[in-house]
Parts: sequence; C-alpha cells; structure tokens
Amino acid sequence: MAFDQFKSPRIPGAPREYEFPYFNQLARALDNFFTNFDSRAGINVDSMSTNRLVTPFTALTVVNGANDNLVIPATTFFRISAPTSAFSITGILTANAVNDSAGALAFSALDGQQVVLYNATANVMTIANQSASSTAPNRIITNTGADIVTTGSGVTTLIYSKADARWVVISAQL
Repeated sequence: MAFDQFKSPRIPGAPREYEFPYFNQLARALDNFFTNFDSRAGINVDSMSTNRLVTPFTALTVVNGANDNLVIPATTFFRISAPTSAFSITGILTANAVNDSAGALAFSALDGQQVVLYNATANVMTIANQSASSTAPNRIITNTGADIVTTGSGVTTLIYSKADARWVVISAQL
C-alpha cells in the first residue's frame, strides 16, 4: 500500500468528561496529519494509490512583452495561452497564503514548490535571468547566467528555493 511508511495521527485519549479542549486537540491532530500528508503535497491521493501522479493543472494567460511578478494560482502545471507575439516572464508570484513574521497574511512561494510552464503558443517565450523588473523573491535563476528562450512551444520547470529567495530553473525543453 502507498501509505505504509506513514503513521496514523496521534489521537489523544478521551477524558472522562468530553470537554472542549479534548475536541480542539483532536481537530488539530487530524488537521496536522492531513495537511502534512495530503493537501500540502498538492497530490491527488486517489491517483497515488494507483501508481499515477496527477498534478493540478490550469490555463495561464500572459500578455505580449514583459510579464513582471506574474501572479499564478497555487497549482503546479500551467498551459500558457493568449500572447500574440513574443513574451517574457521575469518573475513569479504565487497565490500561496502564508503568515509573515508579524502574523499578517502574505503571499509567498513555498520552499520546494515546483512550477511547470508549458508554452502552448507559437510565440517565443523568454525566461529572464535575475531580472530587476520583478521583486527580488519572485525572480528566476536560469542557471545559465543568461535568459532562456524557447522558439515557440517549450516547457520550463522551476523550483522555489527559500535559501536563495528565487525560483530556480531545473529543466527546460526549448
């Protein structure tokens, strides 16, 4: 079975009288278990048990020219459409809601989060290397020291590194 290596959540024993703290602790234990082993991974658990990995997919509309701090939903695979001429991506901002150090709601990429950008158009896509046009934590490191350019249809896979505070290209099919 796919989940044999994982342990069940630790369920606290019920006190003699069922009190609010008991149920509160039970709810937190269950929430932590399912957050760590299901929703945080962004993987379809039903598909894992059948030996298939299914990643969330969405269409992504970009504009001609520069796409600075491109806002993407909290998903993995993006099929790019809409531009009618060459376009570039200088940085990526995800819709992952997190709390900043002051406890305020902020949006940030998660360490190890992966994004696959599939250019389904016939137009040239440029992934800009360390472009100052985007905010520092949204910038992209191409690992070539230069921009990556597809000649029409192409796929680029990126992973977010909190240590570098950048998206890092891990593969590109030009």
